[in-house]
Amino acid sequence: MKRPRIVVLERIDASGLRRLSTFSDVERAWGLGSADQLVRASKADAIVVKGSVRVDRTFMVACRRLRVVGRAGTGLDNIDVEAARRLAIKVLSVPTGNSQSAAEFAVLSMLRLLRCTDRAQAMAKSGDFRRHRLEGRELAQATVGLVGFGNVGRRVATILRGFGSKVLAYDPALPDPQLFVAFGVERATSLEGLLRRADVVSLHATLNSSSVGLIGRTQFRMMRRGALLVNTARGPLVDARALIEALDNGRVAMAALDVIEPEPPFDMPPDQHRFNHPLLDHEKIVVTPHMAASTRDAQKRIARNLADMIRSHFMELRPIAR
Repeated sequence: MKRPRIVVLERIDASGLRRLSTFSDVERAWGLGSADQLVRASKADAIVVKGSVRVDRTFMVACRRLRVVGRAGTGLDNIDVEAARRLAIKVLSVPTGNSQSAAEFAVLSMLRLLRCTDRAQAMAKSGDFRRHRLEGRELAQATVGLVGFGNVGRRVATILRGFGSKVLAYDPALPDPQLFVAFGVERATSLEGLLRRADVVSLHATLNSSSVGLIGRTQFRMMRRGALLVNTARGPLVDARALIEALDNGRVAMAALDVIEPEPPFDMPPDQHRFNHPLLDHEKIVVTPHMAASTRDAQKRIARNLADMIRSHFMELRPIAR
């Protein structure tokens, strides 16, 4: 079989590109407009994406040579997996590759809110050193509610155990209470029960049709007054308008969001886009650019593992008619 052509539509670690190039012809196509990317992808046997490029049925049908979609990360909500199956296109991902990085970042986000570090930096840079205005709280004294208890949620629980936090977790896909016990976590039997008890609510749920708007106006009303919200999972899990209302009326004290919907243009400098979002300007929201998994360790691991998976697939591939 001749060397496959692989088009990389979103930036991955150079080590993964080098590994891909050992068995394929690799083209880098990140930072282009969607139309240009589709033109490049239409000539590919495989494409590599992360979370921004949407690979729907129309996209795949237009790419008649396409045999593999590689997702450099976890979560497949930007890929129409069912359409791929019908078109005999293999979807590959690395579901645990960034779990540790994402978990560490989630805990960091909690600490930033509890200890007022972003406000402290802004004050100090403006010459204001009145530390009595920056009194925070200890993570050890907080009850943390994890919504979703998969790979990342479990690692967050492990880290929090070292702080001495009380941890609750809610995940309706995991009915066995012993799994929660094994991580030193109390299983919440309902989302409402978790929200009413948690000082910090941290989202680790997967995004699907039933989880869009998982935290909305009704759920914010259930939360303890002055609670903190951390979302390092997916932007659509939170109703943005309802969050702003909850912040304005004091139901939620602060929020740390690593993800918003729609997502910003990650590969464009500020002078080349006009992206704006109401959540960016709110004084009680800390926003970061979907960077929870952006560590050298995670990106190298993901890129290399995905390259190996794609290589193995092409080695086993047999010609098919479509």
